Amino acid sequence: DAEVKQADDEAAHLNKCYREVTEWEKIPVFPKLLIRSSLACIIIGCYIVQLFSSRCFTEHTLTDSIDDNLQGRVGNLFLPLGWVATGLFSTSIVLLYVFSSWGKAKARMKVKEPVPKPEALAYGSSDNTDFDLDLHAGADGIRADELAISISDNERVVEYRRSDSQGAQSTSTRF
Repeated sequence: DAEVKQADDEAAHLNKCYREVTEWEKIPVFPKLLIRSSLACIIIGCYIVQLFSSRCFTEHTLTDSIDDNLQGRVGNLFLPLGWVATGLFSTSIVLLYVFSSWGKAKARMKVKEPVPKPEALAYGSSDNTDFDLDLHAGADGIRADELAISISDNERVVEYRRSDSQGAQSTSTRF
């Protein structure tokens, strides 16, 4: 069905845009701080629960009565350090949600950007894209995984690596 294919293609493009905007080297400082803080909170919370479990929770089994063992309140299962660990876990989840929301918003913005026409890419646009390099590699009969690119200021270097059946490698360079 054409509609389903179009929806699948749009979803795949959105996922690709999300991966691109959340590449570590491209993420601004604030979102990096969010994800690092989320990671720190969950790690600290897990260590607290693992190392100090007797100081986090009251002894309680499935056969115990909540009325008898916890004075009728489920919250009594948590000791003060257990509340800290639960707070760290909750904070980690919230920070991860904020980071994910930021990434999704950036991906939606990227999806709305105009996409250059394939002809412009194939005939040497000023922007070097993966699609452009794949076309050049395909024209030369080279697989994309054999292609290495190095770009600096106004210089573009493309290396094609080939290996024969015995594993010997050869490299050719184009500018």
